[in-house]
Amino acid sequence: MAGHCCELLLFAQLENGFGSTADAFSNWHAVWEGTVAELITLKARLDPFIWLIGSVLALVPGSFAIYKWWFYRESRMPLRLVELLKRDDDRLDGARGALLSVIARPRSTLLDFESPIFVEHSLAATMRRLKWTSWLRPNSLSVSNEELEGALHEIEQQKKFCADRTHHYLKQEGLIHLLKGAHSAALASNFSPESQEFSDANKDALFHFNRALEIDDGDIDALEYAAHQHRILNDFDLALAGYERLEKRAAKAGSDRALTKSRALRYQGEVLEKQYDLKQARSKLDAAKAQLEAALTNLPDLERGKADHAAIYEILGRIEEKRGRTMLPGENYGAALSIYESILRRSPNDGDAKEGSERMKAALVRFHAVDVGANMPMLLS
Repeated sequence: MAGHCCELLLFAQLENGFGSTADAFSNWHAVWEGTVAELITLKARLDPFIWLIGSVLALVPGSFAIYKWWFYRESRMPLRLVELLKRDDDRLDGARGALLSVIARPRSTLLDFESPIFVEHSLAATMRRLKWTSWLRPNSLSVSNEELEGALHEIEQQKKFCADRTHHYLKQEGLIHLLKGAHSAALASNFSPESQEFSDANKDALFHFNRALEIDDGDIDALEYAAHQHRILNDFDLALAGYERLEKRAAKAGSDRALTKSRALRYQGEVLEKQYDLKQARSKLDAAKAQLEAALTNLPDLERGKADHAAIYEILGRIEEKRGRTMLPGENYGAALSIYESILRRSPNDGDAKEGSERMKAALVRFHAVDVGANMPMLLS
């Protein structure tokens, strides 16, 4: 700035014909004021353009970030894969075409039976065009052969990765169908069992549980849920078949699914009891009793004295009542009551145990089998 001021002062002296320093300073001051005024005017004119350029420069990185988010977001992954595969397909088509262009097909002479269908120098040139060779040894087929071996290995790895991903996505798809089915089953609870909405919601739940089974026919959870839906929709034959499949699948799974196996046997007994109620076929009651007794036998030790244990005794009591027995119903109802009361001592606010206890007390009063106010031994066998 000081240098610039000296230049203006010298310019003012020259303009003044080398007059006095005061005159020169006066002239310099006038020139400086004019220059400042011009700069202010120029700045006012340039300000809008500077603001616009600055805004654009600030916008570019943000716009690029938005573009990257849009292009690389997960929902576009299938499209990106399609684009990638198309480029690969185009490259492969080009390679196939290049190979066809250098094939030496046999001619109609007997001498051609031993002639190779590809000639080395022609094939080497093709490999160079396809970039399957080294620039250090452009005419060597051994280099391109090594490259191709490496490509085969990589493709095998990619195929394995693809299979793993496919398995992963199928598991996700199956789980989503289970969740969708659970959603529809929950919606059904908002409607009267006699309504069309109730039926439609439960059918939709069944559809999704069956779709999960189509993905994995050994999905134990899907087997159970689908069987329950058949039961709710009064498809008792299909429900019974579903519970039988569940029992077999749980037995195959071993001790980890022992409780599921016991429950599957109990559910079969319940469905058979319901079929007796509809058809009055004595054989259904006998079969139901056999399944309930099997459920009791297969109940894991850790589950004895809990809700599943009580439920088996309660259903057995009902079945024995329908079979016309006089003592067995009371014995089973008493066993169930004893377990419900034991649960309530551990968990006084257990609503299911409270309801079960009330049901058993009412059943025992009806049969006059025991004094419900007396202490009863807990029957766990």
